[in-house]
Amino acid sequence: MTTLEDRLTAALAARADQVDAADLRPDVVPEPTRGFPVVRTLAVAAAVTALIAVPYGITRLDTDAGPGPAVTPSPDPVPTGRGAEWPVVATGTVDLDGDGTAEMLRLRAEGDGAVELRVEVTLPDRTVFVLRETGTSSYRIEDPVDVDGAGGEEVLVTIGTSLVGFGLVDGTFSELAAPADPPLARRTDAEGRTVTWVVEGGRLFTLRSVAPVPADSTEKYAVQRWRWSVEDGALVPERVQDRCVDPAEPRTAISCTPTAPALFVQTYPSFWTEEDAGPGGAPMPVGFPVDGRAATAELVYAPGFGPADWISPGDVELVVTAGDTTYRIDVPPGPLPTLVEQPATLSASGEQGIVVLQQDVSSDVWVVFAWNGAGFEVLDQPRWPAMTDGEQPAPAPGVQPYLGSGYDGTGNPANFNNESWIQDGWLYTSTKVSRVGEDARDVYRWSRDGDALAPTLLGRYCFDQNDVGRDC
Repeated sequence: MTTLEDRLTAALAARADQVDAADLRPDVVPEPTRGFPVVRTLAVAAAVTALIAVPYGITRLDTDAGPGPAVTPSPDPVPTGRGAEWPVVATGTVDLDGDGTAEMLRLRAEGDGAVELRVEVTLPDRTVFVLRETGTSSYRIEDPVDVDGAGGEEVLVTIGTSLVGFGLVDGTFSELAAPADPPLARRTDAEGRTVTWVVEGGRLFTLRSVAPVPADSTEKYAVQRWRWSVEDGALVPERVQDRCVDPAEPRTAISCTPTAPALFVQTYPSFWTEEDAGPGGAPMPVGFPVDGRAATAELVYAPGFGPADWISPGDVELVVTAGDTTYRIDVPPGPLPTLVEQPATLSASGEQGIVVLQQDVSSDVWVVFAWNGAGFEVLDQPRWPAMTDGEQPAPAPGVQPYLGSGYDGTGNPANFNNESWIQDGWLYTSTKVSRVGEDARDVYRWSRDGDALAPTLLGRYCFDQNDVGRDC
């Protein structure tokens, strides 16, 4: 029989299995009639003939309902279009439309040579498909991935050594164009570099070795990494932090230093609070001698100040008392200041300074007061312009660091551009290398250079979710 006859026979058999005794009207003795009697077997035969004549489905008839409207056959479940008759060579599921329900995914191939593939997804209201020339008989459905993080998953199919993506583009199921470099594939390229793709944290990445890798190598090797997203119907790569790979696990990116020690811990400093000061409002011990004497420090507001969340010149003074000598210096304009308990080391000789932190809702700046031989001065440093006019700052990532913390302009707290902290007495700042993705940061240490603070770049380090920095 033909393929169509096979499907009709299967459909008739399936419908017949649904009919039982409850569906049949009890038999009755016919009333006497004139003429020739009606032969029931002929009526049954006619009914069977009528059923066979229905090509797309069989609908149960309610014999007790009496005359009614014509019954519409169920929709045609058979795919249409080019390749609809090709045999199914692979199946899977994908939540293509992002509604939380997985749809059926099928690969159909033309003949045994797989010259052409039909990638087909059955949505609730329609079947969509894309035809793809392959030139190979090697193909496989991979697990779907929400490549762009938008909710719906993309179909991923390996064809030969390349990975090909398909997804909904403005409601149309389409192949997603991808650049040749970096390759979305698993192979060795023309330069002998190992190339592979992986899924990490639900996102799609390409890994390519920096240099050729010998086939028998057992040494860890460095890889470049790209993370893929979908933009305007195309797969778009974004370069992210390089990593290393162990040949035994070539699809797992790891730190290039296997047991990298914790080098930095970004923690917020401790403040001198009202609880520390006690009922009498005691000043804070400075923590280092001032002109050879023990000293205390406190912030003194001008009479009549407030309430306000921003200070102007002359609103607040840092008052340092050493013995019977008092030193006063204005706190620069900015958000309300707070004394930091830990003094800051400013040079290898052990010179120290007092730190005042000025914090608003989304950012802060650290002000360092240093001894100049006759009193205290504010060390000059790079500052966000916003810290002088109250505007929300929005610097680009990777710019010159400043001593403070704040957003990179995206408004996302996860994307802080600058983070500052005190560790082992020294002041540190890290700046984020990329707005999103791997938290690789350039780390600087601050020291005094005349009447200014100068940052020294220590290197690039990777920070985990606990703000612990290690060698990448």
